[in-house]
Amino acid sequence: MRLRLGALCLAGCMVLCARGVQAGEGDAQRRSATLFREGVAAGKAGDYAHAEVAFRTSYGLVPSASTLRNWALTEMRLGKMLEALGHLKVAVKSTGWTAEQRDIVQKNLDDAYAATGHISVKTTDGASIAIDGAMVEGKAPFDAPVDVIAGGRHIDARLGPQTAHAEVEAMPGRIVEVSVPVAPTAQEMPEAALASATRAPATEQGRSFSVAMADREPAHAATWWTTPHVVAASLAATAVIGVGLGIYFDVTSHEDASDANRLRAGLTGECAPVAVASECAALRDKIDTVHREETLEQVAFAVGAAAGVGAAIVLAVTGPGAVARTGSVRWAPVIGPGAAGVTGSF
Repeated sequence: MRLRLGALCLAGCMVLCARGVQAGEGDAQRRSATLFREGVAAGKAGDYAHAEVAFRTSYGLVPSASTLRNWALTEMRLGKMLEALGHLKVAVKSTGWTAEQRDIVQKNLDDAYAATGHISVKTTDGASIAIDGAMVEGKAPFDAPVDVIAGGRHIDARLGPQTAHAEVEAMPGRIVEVSVPVAPTAQEMPEAALASATRAPATEQGRSFSVAMADREPAHAATWWTTPHVVAASLAATAVIGVGLGIYFDVTSHEDASDANRLRAGLTGECAPVAVASECAALRDKIDTVHREETLEQVAFAVGAAAGVGAAIVLAVTGPGAVARTGSVRWAPVIGPGAAGVTGSF
């Protein structure tokens, strides 16, 4: 029994609350309608200040596009063109207008637009701007021009601690472009720009250091001893040594050949392979010496000739004005049966 009584009480409260809400909504609609008619009457009487208050209050109770449009018209009568333009931009988007009504609202919007200025602000991305001290919603880049009161306007742009200022004359009904770039701080600069900025002082410092060092160290004079010339000189020296050794072994081989001929003439008989006479052993040693020295003579002359040719080629290729290439230098004589030469690279 008690549960049934509680349920009935709860249901009754809900009904009363619903009726209260409906009554409140109905009161708001009636009050809004009354204020709307009051505003129309005040407007017809030329009391636009009273009409503005009535339409504003009516719109606050029950927002409607018609009330907002009438509110904007009273604002235009009071010279509040910028506020009227904002309200008409909202009103014209309503879907409740007929085609004829929409044309009328659009005509009101065009009139308000023609009486106000419009500034297209170009500034550093991420910067915020204020016009005559009033902050503009959002940050750069801005998608559309900012509507302002026609006349001279002060524009301030801010990005972090950095600021920039500009002044512009906003012409009625026209879009005026103004550029207010803000220099980014070191933390906001791109890495490439920051590296370039920090490199410049270092370059100047390095240049000053080089000038100071010029007073302490003598300038390095150009030298003939480039890498190719060093190679050519080495080959030339090898050629001289080779020719000198060739001449030496030529002289000694002739002397040993003369000694061998004297030993041969002094022998009374032929030296057999099994002979053990000291004269025959000395003759054979002398002949071996002659053959060895003749071989060394040929090798020395061949190396000297090859080195001399190599030096001439290097000097001919490089020339007096050639630029030397850096790198390792490798060369070596090549000796073979009946041939000799030089191989290498630099």
